[in-house]
Amino acid sequence: DALKGMDSAMDTAKATAAALLDSALNSTLSTVYQAALAVPTTAAGLRQGMVANAQSAAGTQQERLANFQLAVDGAADQFNGKWHPVVTSLQTLHSTVPAALRTAGLSSVADDAEATLGEGDGLLGRAQAISNELRNLTATLDGVGNSTPEVAEQKLLETQKEAQMFVDEADNFADTFLDRIANFTDRAAEQLGVPRGSFSSSQEMASSIVEQVL
Repeated sequence: DALKGMDSAMDTAKATAAALLDSALNSTLSTVYQAALAVPTTAAGLRQGMVANAQSAAGTQQERLANFQLAVDGAADQFNGKWHPVVTSLQTLHSTVPAALRTAGLSSVADDAEATLGEGDGLLGRAQAISNELRNLTATLDGVGNSTPEVAEQKLLETQKEAQMFVDEADNFADTFLDRIANFTDRAAEQLGVPRGSFSSSQEMASSIVEQVL
């Protein structure tokens, strides 16, 4: 009976730890979700602005190119204004979740969270890569309105490549985000010895974030 009581107490402790982790992760992911709500509309505006200005026939070629650069710079600034809160929210996620896990004595789960949520190949690093690609895109157009036709043509070709890299990076972020959260919560459930469904709230919130970014 004593052993059964100990087992029951351990199971309860694991379930409680899982519930607390799911709640904390879901709460922080909710912040990311709120920040991501404005991203699709802003990204669409960036694309539409580029297309509209590229097709404009008003003014000289230099004027059209200068206006195109201004439009892209303005749209990029608007996108960054919406994307920066996403990056900031992921920084918060990265700084709070592993620390909370270590405080709870779950060092192996904390190390897993550090790799999943952090910089480099982690989610924070992926989000920062989107910002970097957008900076590369705007830098490519620098001075295009004052360039020779040959140089301007080269800059526009490079801009098309950078724009595609920006889109690819955003797609990679969306794909990676859901996979990383799902894999992390699955491993956490395994290490805690609780059902995978214990983290359903966090996984559902991660799916909602991906739907917004896409």
